[in-house]
Amino acid sequence: MNLANLISVDSILVGAEPNDKRELFETMVNALSTSPAVKHSGLDQNYILDAVIKREKSSNTGVGNGYAFPHAKFSALHGLAVSMAFLQKPLDYGASDQMPVNIVCMVLAPEKNPTMALKVMSQTIRLFSDRRIKESILSVHDSRMVLNLLMESGASSDIPIMARDIMNPPLFDVRRDTPLPEVIRLMAEKHLSAVPVVDEHGNIVGHITGARLFQLGMPEFMTRLKSVSFICEFEPFEKYFFEKSHALAGEVMTGDFCAMSTVATLLEIVHALTTRNYPMIYVVDGNQLVGMIDQGTVLEQIINF
Repeated sequence: MNLANLISVDSILVGAEPNDKRELFETMVNALSTSPAVKHSGLDQNYILDAVIKREKSSNTGVGNGYAFPHAKFSALHGLAVSMAFLQKPLDYGASDQMPVNIVCMVLAPEKNPTMALKVMSQTIRLFSDRRIKESILSVHDSRMVLNLLMESGASSDIPIMARDIMNPPLFDVRRDTPLPEVIRLMAEKHLSAVPVVDEHGNIVGHITGARLFQLGMPEFMTRLKSVSFICEFEPFEKYFFEKSHALAGEVMTGDFCAMSTVATLLEIVHALTTRNYPMIYVVDGNQLVGMIDQGTVLEQIINF
């Protein structure tokens, strides 16, 4: 389905100047009240607004680079309702990269098919990644002209969800010479089960997993035991504290990691996380690390949309 067919002139806001996030949501929900999907659902505007705000409180929908995708799902909806806002002044949105947003796409989705909304979000980002299209749309000041440009772009939402659509950006750099205690601190602070190790060019060269760190503290003979219930006094991390506390990331990293391109499909990602039991998928452009995906990412963005 062409992205332009999911949106109308009335639901495109050009030059909006909201004072805060709530005012932005109120304006966009009001614009969506004329959408056929919303009108046929009988949903009240206040009910929709409350749902969008509740979803926003659970997890910020600013995805970085000036984009935000507030959304909610409803059992009463049988189709998508989409609104786009192009802000006159970038709005502090609390996005993960701390950048204010100026392009906002609000999506209301059927509860039974929330991935439809994710496809709209994905296609919107892909559309505006084309600098020529983005500059053309941001240069006009009329909703009708924006809609015409969307139609001309031929952007379709009937495409597979890919790694670039759901990945999280790398949160920090770990190099070969990063002290292991610092790696552990960052993993604990960010609640990560694995972290990539990159070279000076940002190319991934290995990774460190929580399982790998635990193995460092366990004597080799104990890894072959079926049970350790008969051992009461042994401190499992004694070896780590005495021998590994001054190690560097490059000394403990492993090359057994899973790297996928930005166009890897959702099926490939889920297969690697479940069947192949990789704790983390590293998304690369060439060899350069550009994103990370773990089971929590998939659960949050796909299953718990």
